[in-house]
Amino acid sequence: MPPSAAACFRTGAASNGSLRLDRQTSFGALSGYYFLDDCTVLNPYPAGLGGATVPGFNAENDGRAQFYAANLQTDFDTKATNQLHISYMRNAAAVGQPRDGVGVSLTSQGSVTGANTSGIDPLLPNIEGVANVIFNSFTMRVDVTSLFQAENIFEVSDDVSWEFKSPPGHQIPRISIIN
Repeated sequence: MPPSAAACFRTGAASNGSLRLDRQTSFGALSGYYFLDDCTVLNPYPAGLGGATVPGFNAENDGRAQFYAANLQTDFDTKATNQLHISYMRNAAAVGQPRDGVGVSLTSQGSVTGANTSGIDPLLPNIEGVANVIFNSFTMRVDVTSLFQAENIFEVSDDVSWEFKSPPGHQIPRISIIN
């Protein structure tokens, strides 16, 4: 058994890419950007996710991050500019999906099963597998986390900038903030 099962012996694959488009339009400079990042991590010792600390009970984590952005910059004259920015970001992950140790029915392990019995009723039949066995120094079981998480973030901003000069002979007052 590895000394720190949660911190080592992981394999994974990642693929990512991006695309950017720029175009001058009658409204101004338009740009668009897209980014994609997929990853898969196969963890043979998913103890940190409620799984086993011995081999044979792998769990997989799949994730995808996506980012879309569009900007429109319009110059009104040499001293005024408007920039419109719209973006969307999504992070999604399916963590703790059991890959090994599944497919073994609770009945074949000696348990009484069924909804109207005094036994065990598997809540997620698709991940039914080796029952939870905990010893002092190791754990054997199918990872039971199997959780999907998603986060969506939208942003819209519109910024206007212009150059301002005070008329000759006038000064802009200074403002001081003292703590």
